[in-house]
Amino acid sequence: MNRRRSSAGSRRRLAATLVGSAAVALSIGAGCAARAAGPERASASDSAAVVTTALAFHQFLMEGDSAGIADLLTADAVILESGGFETRADYLGGHLRSDIEFAQAIPLEAEPTRVEVRRDVAWVVSTWTAQGLFRGRQVNSDVAELMVLTRERAGWMIAAIHWSTRRK
Repeated sequence: MNRRRSSAGSRRRLAATLVGSAAVALSIGAGCAARAAGPERASASDSAAVVTTALAFHQFLMEGDSAGIADLLTADAVILESGGFETRADYLGGHLRSDIEFAQAIPLEAEPTRVEVRRDVAWVVSTWTAQGLFRGRQVNSDVAELMVLTRERAGWMIAAIHWSTRRK
């Protein structure tokens, strides 16, 4: 597993990439806030922070930054994919390597389509199409992702990820 920290340049690129996403998140968050009926809903800035964390996860995958990914996952995070269940330790020690390889071969263009924040819990639904060549095989799949995040002292962190794919 690649345990390096991202370089300052890499962090700046990530920040620049996420600036535009924050604007989208603010508009999504504003829509959520407009529907808010009670005090359990959070602010647009919470929605932006949640989206920023979700997008950072994907950016770290594409950069091969396993330490950055580890920093985003809660200690009790779970990963669900292809009918399987992995703990944070299982994921970081195994499956993460193939996810990084996949993200570097077929860039992830996750588009958050729904963001909900309720007090200290949030979820982000994203969809995208994965197309390209991976390990000598042609890939053409629709991907759906659900990330559940919790507000921690360090900020919003990922507590669960569920990926679902469907071949086109």
